[in-house]
Amino acid sequence: MKIYRIAQEVIEEPQNEEVGPEAVEVMPPVLYHGTDAESSMSNSLKEHLNKIMTLGLGAPNVIVDKTFDGSTDGVTYLTGNLDRAIYYANVRSLSGGTAVLEVNTQYLDKNQLFVDQNTTDPFSYEYHGIIPPSAIRIKEEI
Repeated sequence: MKIYRIAQEVIEEPQNEEVGPEAVEVMPPVLYHGTDAESSMSNSLKEHLNKIMTLGLGAPNVIVDKTFDGSTDGVTYLTGNLDRAIYYANVRSLSGGTAVLEVNTQYLDKNQLFVDQNTTDPFSYEYHGIIPPSAIRIKEEI
């Protein structure tokens, strides 16, 4: 069963019922993803960001070393909290080269976005699939 978030309220999707236009899901306009060069096959943060901006987040060979226990291949973890994304970006970086990416949710397939099953953070999400480069903007390099 999918669970959608509307503002800070959690609701369950009705089972075996058609969802009409009035049941439109409300998402934040942007979500964030923290990343660093060490979690990729890249030699530098610049190379890593170039791959993301060319292939998208979640594309094969973009991020190969999952930082957190419970991370799943083919899943990109996002948060609605900028400070949390900065924390995630810095949690294991050895070089200090990290970045926060801003994802415009208008370009996401809402059927691929789920509540993050690895945390109780109410603003953490899992995106199953590739987030297209057109949805991504480099928010901040740290």
